[in-house]
Amino acid sequence: GALIIERNSDRNYSELEMDLGAEFAALATTAGDEAAEAMLERHAKEMDLDTGLYNREKFDDILKRNIEASILQQKQLAVLRISIDNLAENASGKAALKTEILQSLVAAMNDEVDYGVTMARFDEEDIVVLMPDRNIGQAREQAQRLCNVASRVKAASVPAMKFTLSVGVSHLQPGERNGKMMLERTASALSKARQYGGNQIQAISSGTL
Repeated sequence: GALIIERNSDRNYSELEMDLGAEFAALATTAGDEAAEAMLERHAKEMDLDTGLYNREKFDDILKRNIEASILQQKQLAVLRISIDNLAENASGKAALKTEILQSLVAAMNDEVDYGVTMARFDEEDIVVLMPDRNIGQAREQAQRLCNVASRVKAASVPAMKFTLSVGVSHLQPGERNGKMMLERTASALSKARQYGGNQIQAISSGTL
């Protein structure tokens, strides 16, 4: 917060005016501090603490707004759902290790995602990447780059561990007014990718696998 008072240089301020100015400046600073604190609190509620990504609730809000924009602007909208292969087995009973693996992979993937996309933690083990104005082919290309990055990630606690991803890909279909069907297709594609093993990408545009 700040208070700016301007007066011609040939006129001085009285003590009363100085006191009032100081009081108003204090009020402005307090208001600024309160606004900043409220913003930080709201930001904290939108984030996943382990990964620094948006949480599921915030993702659902962003998805809704992106679908509305895609329909209005007649643009495409693609989504990836990413699962770290064998994460539960490799970090079984080791919450700290699981968090470290997630953080290492997310940091690497953040450097590789295209400008304008949104990454979020979808559930305990899966990450979603929402890609406005991208078709399913472009989404597959992004998924492949993320798989390539994952294979180079190292977790300090287990440097010998190799990481691979399974990725499901889909996009918004004409006539769809919400993300329910798109997310279901993406989940089906991810399930198929898991069946084939590490660094597999499966895409589905409509219907079911």
